[in-house]
Parts: sequence; structure tokens; C-alpha cells
Amino acid sequence: VSGILLYQTVIDITGEDFSTSERPKRLQSSKGSAGSIDEKLRPESSAAKLSPPIIGTLSVFIVGLTWHTWAVSSGTSPNSPLGMACGAFVNDGIWIPVQVCSAFEKARIQIEYKSTSFYAPAECGELSESNQWAWPKTSSGCSFRYRSDIEVQRKLEGRRVMFIGDTSVRSLFFSICRFMGDLDAGGLDSSLQSHSDSLRKFGTTTIEFKWAPLSIDVVTKIKNLKSTTAMLHGSKTPPDLVLVGAGVFDKLHLALTDEDSQSERDVVTRLTAELRSLHQMDIPTVWFSPPTVNTRALNSDEKRSQMNEESIEDMRRVYAELGVESSVTFVLDGPSFTHERVADSFDGVHYPDDVYDAGSQILFNALDWLIDGPDNSFASSYNEMPRITGNPFLGMMMLCFAIIGLFFFDGYFGISYLAQIFVGGNNVAPSELYHDALDPIFTRLKLNQSAKDWKIESQDDDNELRSLLGRSSTSSSLSRRR
Repeated sequence: VSGILLYQTVIDITGEDFSTSERPKRLQSSKGSAGSIDEKLRPESSAAKLSPPIIGTLSVFIVGLTWHTWAVSSGTSPNSPLGMACGAFVNDGIWIPVQVCSAFEKARIQIEYKSTSFYAPAECGELSESNQWAWPKTSSGCSFRYRSDIEVQRKLEGRRVMFIGDTSVRSLFFSICRFMGDLDAGGLDSSLQSHSDSLRKFGTTTIEFKWAPLSIDVVTKIKNLKSTTAMLHGSKTPPDLVLVGAGVFDKLHLALTDEDSQSERDVVTRLTAELRSLHQMDIPTVWFSPPTVNTRALNSDEKRSQMNEESIEDMRRVYAELGVESSVTFVLDGPSFTHERVADSFDGVHYPDDVYDAGSQILFNALDWLIDGPDNSFASSYNEMPRITGNPFLGMMMLCFAIIGLFFFDGYFGISYLAQIFVGGNNVAPSELYHDALDPIFTRLKLNQSAKDWKIESQDDDNELRSLLGRSSTSSSLSRRR
């Protein structure tokens, strides 16, 4: 559309020389019906000159407005919250290798996977290649993407999130704390007890962790949560989200007899009932399925015998059969983001921080439908730092700048006209210098000689005459052949 505007403007300016040349006179003398030709060669009206720019401007405005409306209303747009139907696909991400020091690779994963590098530029010298969690493009209509720490902090503002479970849940708790601004969360700290509860406050946001290594401990923690005086009398806000995970250490600390196996099933049944009760209290609940176990990295024969990946996989199936996964709002599938990184598990159970950060990203995408309310504003804060570039009003302003530059022949929005203050007159105006700049080009292309050899043979060339006005050089060669 901008090309049409520029073309029309150039035609209007260069057509002045043609209209004042001797060609119309020669055409008039060579025609019998001079009045008809003169009528066709009369200058265009103001409406005819202004209609192409106006139509082009309206077209650009309509296209921009349509694009913006589609981006706001479409579910596949990164500016729109994800729906609950996306829960079936949010765990289906992949790990992709990326060159940490390559700007091209960072741009590629951002464009193709809507992800971003977890590593700062200072780490470029320490790492040459790393793995990045991302979501491939699918036909599900769900636009999963990386959520920045600014987005997470805004989303959880004024919220209370509770984690209940074992060491894997605790690692996920530390990952959330890092996104909330505590970059040292999960690091070595001798002042902290490893097997204890923890509470962190980030402004108006409260993140809690309840230590519960066994499934029966999780049942007890949920009962305490429901029966506290604060919750019963409403003096303390109930959690906005509860994430629960357990089961791995049940295999280690419980015997393998049939009686103990039945006892374990009874505990899982009770856990299912407690999770269902939280759901009935309208508290969004997430079940964290145990991550993949690196059997070879387990540091004892007892663990390799009872906590191997085959045993844990059987345990996952038992939990699913007894209704644990169907009793919660969302299932964070641990194996989905750990099975490709199982070799990185240094003790067979725990993983590096970036792996748990991937689990956090899955959870952050799921928060679009897990946490309701007027402040469900993940979409409005997409890429918070550069989001101002998506402002439609600023886009229209830039469009106005471009149009003014086209009509006034000045790419500096009027600055070039300041030279007239010092020189005087209009001889140095960009609109005047345009002819001086392009005349040598027209002369070199022999456009100024196009009228010399034209010969009009009949009165039936009126239709061709109109095309000659816009394409003088092409028409010149055609007339010469005649």
C-alpha cells in the first residue's frame, strides 16, 4: 500500500513536466477531434488526485485494525490466555540444544518455539551448548510460550501458593522462588534444615512449602490445612493454588509384602479423597507426578532395588488407577520434562535447576486456566520489556510519519526544510530538490527524449494514450517500432 502511495505521488510530480510540454499540442494538431483529446489530457481533479492516497491510508488502517482485533480475540495469539482444553498438551514440550553464545540460535528458539534463553550473557564463556525447554508447533491451537519472571510476579501478586510433598516438590518450590526474585533459592545454605517447612514472602505474594515425604504425610498435611482455625473462620485466606506430589520414598521406606502393598493402596485412596475435597472447596489443585528416576545413579543397592524407574512407573499407574490424577485440576507430568534429561540426574532422583525451571514453565502456562479472576493478566504482560512496540496507537503514529515523509519528500519529518531558514526561498526544499536529484537519472534513461519520435497514426489510439502517460519509456519503444 505504501508503494501505491509513493507511485501515485511520483506520477503526480513528474506528470507536471509532461502536461506543460509540447506533446499535447502536437497530438492536438495531428488529430481531427482536438476537443476530445484535449478533454482527455486535462489536469486531474482534486478528487482524482487525493482518492488514491486516501484509499491507501484507509486500507492500511483497516488491515491494522483487523490484525489487532484478531490478535486480541484469537485463542492462538500469545496475547490471549490459554483455555482449559490446553491442559492435554501443555506437558508435551521438548528439550532442544542451543548454542548459548549464538544470537541466531536464541532468535530461532524465540521465533519457532516462543521460548527464550535461560542463560545470561555472562555465562556465555562458561557454556558452549545447553538444552532449552520449548513447545513445538502443534494443531492444538494452544500457543505455549516462555513466561518471564516479571509475568510470574504479576500473575501471582496477592496470591497464596502452597507446595506439599517430598524433595522433588521442594525443588519445584525453589524454582518458583527464583522466578519471584530470590535467585539464591535452592542453593547451599547450612542455616536451613533440608527436611522442614518453608515460607517465603514476595511483597503481597506468599509461597509455602510443607515437608511431606510419604503419601500418608501428604494426607495429614491436607487435613491440617482444612481443619485450621484460620481457614474455618476465614481469618486467613485459603490457598489460591495447592501443588501436591509424593510416592517415590514410599517405595523405599515401605516393605514389599502383600499386606504393605494393600496398606499403600489404602493410603492412596485416602489421598484421592483429600484431593477431591480440596477440589470441592474450589481450591485449584495440581498433582506433581514423580520425575523419571535414573536407576544407575542411585547410590545404594536398596534404592536400586526398590526405587528403580520400573517400580516408580508401576506406582504412577497405581496412583492413576485409584483416581489421584482425576481428582485434581491439573497434572504436572514429571517424566515429560525429565526423561530426556535423565542422564543429568546426579543422584538418581534430583535434577539441575534448569530442569525444574522447565517444570515451572509448564505450571506457569497452566495458571492461565488454574487461577481465575480479574487479574488473570499473563496475556497483557507478554514480553513486558518490549511490549510497548505492540501499541496500536504508536503504530498509527509511525504510519502518519511515513505518509508525511512520502508527501513532503522528506524522510526526516520536516528537518530538511529548516535549511530554507538560512538560504531563503524554496530552492532548497526537498520537494524542489527532488527534480534536481532525479533529472540526471531521467536523462540517462532517455526518458526526456521519449516525445521526439512519437507518431500518432489514427484516432483509435486514445486508450493507448492513457497508458503512455504512466509508462513513457515503455511506450516510447513501442511507438518507435510503429
